[in-house]
Amino acid sequence: MNRPALLVLVRHGQSQRNIVNKRNHFYLDEESRQAVKGIPDHRIPLTSEGHRQAAATGQALLERFGAFDYGVHSGYRRTIEPPRACCRHIPRRSARG
Repeated sequence: MNRPALLVLVRHGQSQRNIVNKRNHFYLDEESRQAVKGIPDHRIPLTSEGHRQAAATGQALLERFGAFDYGVHSGYRRTIEPPRACCRHIPRRSARG
C-alpha cells in the first residue's frame, strides 16, 4: 500500500450541541438542555449552518488539493455528515485496477 503524501484534517461544522453549549462545557439554562435532552452524543446532528460549512469546505478542498484517495471519520453523526457534503463537490474517480 502506498502511503499518502498529504494529510488534511477537517473538523465537523456547527452541530446542535455547539449551539446549546454556547462555547461552554455545561448548559447555561434548562431550555438549552432540552434542545438535546435524550439524544445520545454520537447522534447529535449538524445544523443547517453546519451543512453549509461542510459544503463550502468541500468546494475549498477541491479547489486547493483536488480529489482525495481516502477519507476517515468517527462513527459520530456530526462527523459522518460533513464528508458526505464535502464529497458532493469532488468528482468520483473510476475504480483502480
